[in-house]
Amino acid sequence: MYIKRLFIISAIILILFCTGTNAESNRLKIHFIDAGAGDCILIEGPDNKVMMIDTGLPEVSDKVENYLRNNNIEEINILLGTHRHNDHIGGMISIVKDFTVDKIYLSEEITPESKFFRKVLQDTKNKDLTISRVQPGEYIEFSPILTVFVMAPNGTDYKSYNNYSLVTRMVYGSTSFLFAGDAEKESEQEILAKGYDLKSDLLKAGHHGYDTSTTQEFLNAISPEYVIISCDNEGPERMVEERLKATGAEIYRTDEHGTVVVISDGEKLAITTEK
Repeated sequence: MYIKRLFIISAIILILFCTGTNAESNRLKIHFIDAGAGDCILIEGPDNKVMMIDTGLPEVSDKVENYLRNNNIEEINILLGTHRHNDHIGGMISIVKDFTVDKIYLSEEITPESKFFRKVLQDTKNKDLTISRVQPGEYIEFSPILTVFVMAPNGTDYKSYNNYSLVTRMVYGSTSFLFAGDAEKESEQEILAKGYDLKSDLLKAGHHGYDTSTTQEFLNAISPEYVIISCDNEGPERMVEERLKATGAEIYRTDEHGTVVVISDGEKLAITTEK
């Protein structure tokens, strides 16, 4: 009787352990790091793959690096720089120098031959690091159990460098996320004209919530339930926030909420905030 009871208890413990492990490993975790006026997004895939979208300003590099280490991040499989502005890729040299980075993806506007990326390669200890350009209509090879689809930039002669931003849509299970970089109205119209599927549960609002971006037509196509705005206390602009509120979406601002962490189990989202 004792042996039988011990066997049953051991089986229950094993089942609970395995269930907990599977639940943990089946989660997608997206950290919208409070980087002041800049963008910095850390993505932990369900299979422990790690991706970063932008790195924030150089002056927040220590904060970002400490955040990564506090989350046990030592290797970044994909580092994506949306466009050349300092509040998006200013911390990239520091990240590549201090962490193992496997691959960097860029838009056409940032070339691997540029002075900035010669500096990246000069400072890195990652001898096998590759830097690749990615085009709209392509998928970024990040994880076999989710997709990262590139939607922009679609043009080559923009007056505003913001329109060269890489815009991506990530899908995990039945949950979806759109990362708009700093793409402005012109890029948004081009994305709409392509006929891409924009519907997403969560939107990282374009250009820190400024009225250059997040047009009503673009927002209607996304129809988000949640919106994250990476900004300091100068943004977002009132008219953009009003447009977002009118959708009924829950809005999170890094200047008010601090770092925002979104967890998906492939079916539903859970959100926690630093503040």
